[in-house]
Amino acid sequence: MFWKIIFLGISLYILYRFVFGFILPVYKTTQQIKKGFRDMQQKANEQANQQQASQDNSRKSTSADTNKQPLGEYIDYEEVK
Repeated sequence: MFWKIIFLGISLYILYRFVFGFILPVYKTTQQIKKGFRDMQQKANEQANQQQASQDNSRKSTSADTNKQPLGEYIDYEEVK
């Protein structure tokens, strides 16, 4: 009877150390890494959306510039020696 109680106590202590010394820290670290990846992915998507919007705006301004009348004739440059 006495040895059963000692064995049970040692087993519970080992289980406690395993759970709180290994499993719980690994779980917390995994959650932090997942959160970091999610944040990084979200920032990358936001930057891509901003870049896409700026490209769309530059295309609109470029297409608006092509509709304007030319300022004058184009004259080829000839070097005079």
